[in-house]
Amino acid sequence: MKGQLSKGNAGKSIPQHPGKGRGGKPQPRGSTSTKDRRTIKVDVKSLPAGPLEAPQWETAFAAEASTEGSDGVVFIATLAGVYVVKASSRPAEEYFATRALSMLGIPVVSVRVLSHVEREWRSIKAAIKSASQQMTKRGDIEGAQRLVLRLRGPLQRPQLLVMSFVPQATPLLGNPRVKEFLDIAVGSGCLQDPCAVSRLKVLGRCLAMDVLFNNFDRCAAPCWDVNSEGNGENLLLSPTGLIPIDNTLNSISAKDALSAEKCQGYVRRSYDFLNNVCCAASDEIAPMHERRMAIDCVREFVRANTLHELSAQALLHVQSGFLDMVGVIGAIDSTSNSNSENAAASKVGVNHHGSKILAMLEKLHSEVVNETIQIDWEGVWKASSKQIDVDFLQTMVSVFQQVAEKHTQLFAVNPQVLGPDYQAHSLAHEAPEVSHNANVLNAMPELWAMLSPDLQCELRSTFLKDEQQQHLAGVDDACQGN
Repeated sequence: MKGQLSKGNAGKSIPQHPGKGRGGKPQPRGSTSTKDRRTIKVDVKSLPAGPLEAPQWETAFAAEASTEGSDGVVFIATLAGVYVVKASSRPAEEYFATRALSMLGIPVVSVRVLSHVEREWRSIKAAIKSASQQMTKRGDIEGAQRLVLRLRGPLQRPQLLVMSFVPQATPLLGNPRVKEFLDIAVGSGCLQDPCAVSRLKVLGRCLAMDVLFNNFDRCAAPCWDVNSEGNGENLLLSPTGLIPIDNTLNSISAKDALSAEKCQGYVRRSYDFLNNVCCAASDEIAPMHERRMAIDCVREFVRANTLHELSAQALLHVQSGFLDMVGVIGAIDSTSNSNSENAAASKVGVNHHGSKILAMLEKLHSEVVNETIQIDWEGVWKASSKQIDVDFLQTMVSVFQQVAEKHTQLFAVNPQVLGPDYQAHSLAHEAPEVSHNANVLNAMPELWAMLSPDLQCELRSTFLKDEQQQHLAGVDDACQGN
């Protein structure tokens, strides 16, 4: 990824004025001039992810304000690893959608919600402030100032989303490795890349969920604005997979005549799109290279965001993932009892049947509304929760069921979901051997090994007591002479 550092180089010192600072003319005690100091910049995104349940905020040593997408996103590096903190303008909707995608097997980052009354919420603010101060001392003035601006602005929200970090991940938009990540080697003696196939299928599954949730801020499809090129920033590509981010839903509540008409219009367009994909998949007459696939909107979306043209074989895998999710959402379960009435579905001319997926979404909705945030601030969480309209979800599930019933032959075999929740920090490879300092600091060994000796020395001085430093003096001489 951009700015990737090799092991041992994260936090590398960059001499600003050769001959000054260490090894040059001694500086007067108490000097604060950054011109006469080396700048130590930490590439936070090059470091490994940490376990979401034990972030060790008190050991934060660097942070980076995101320059892509939402300005309320900050990457924080602690001795436990890297974490993502987001102050979402729609916290309940994003939390609900991310949890729902995870439950249906789509790889997403793990997420927790913190309220302004919780100690950890304040610990995160303190961690960002501490990281900013440490970065200032290292000479990274610009990076520190960006963090201060985030603290005073976008991060001043009553709920924070704490998310796991995905190493080596970059947005689809303008991604130079898109051909490597999303296309397939075909021809004599060529094997399909299993990771590429997995990414393509996840893309298809994600598109189906976006149709269910009316999330038009990611992929482009005929059920939304035909002139939209989609938003490739909301899909991350990494060596291990494809991960949708900034997940949300846009319910259309039929609360009045105008809203009901808008809802009916989206329902019709969604049905047509789902039905067209199923019809194209059922067409076994035309050769694959001659078919105009309904899922071609994905080819156009990828081309608009990357200039890369997906092959017909790649699109088949996207279609396969899409149909898998349509089958999962559209499955009829006569034993399932939904808490919702059939009124919303009948308003738009669709039939409602028992659905395990709808029951799951209703249960999740109840958890988000009633259990996630105990003390709100000026109704922020409540207002966001109200945008999750269960009647709209029931209507959309019914649309999927109607399509699945019409194309029973495509869903004769029960599709399988992808598996358990995706844990971004599990991507880290085996930790190398490191010095005793990492154990005493309770630092992640892999992270410690990636830091420069200068930064290791600084962190030892920052987080260890004097007697611990003296004890380590004979074990590790990395800071001797500093």
